[in-house]
Amino acid sequence: MQEAEHYMNEVIEKAFEEAMKSGEINRVNPLFATQTFLALMKVGNYKNPDNTSILPTIQETAVQLADFEMVIFKKTNFLIIDTFS
Repeated sequence: MQEAEHYMNEVIEKAFEEAMKSGEINRVNPLFATQTFLALMKVGNYKNPDNTSILPTIQETAVQLADFEMVIFKKTNFLIIDTFS
């Protein structure tokens, strides 16, 4: 099982590397991209105490991800600006 998971991670990481080389996506650390992608995929399995999904639809998941990305961007941008001020 661990060997299969390791292989899957390598394949995903390679796909990120190829997408970066071709300019399809921005350059980031491919291992970071892989682990972040896998973590996001696991979010769909989490349940509330009443056994309902935390994000009931794909559309709601997309909205939450986009909103979260904006929060992270604003926070990091603020930190970067604050550091160089």
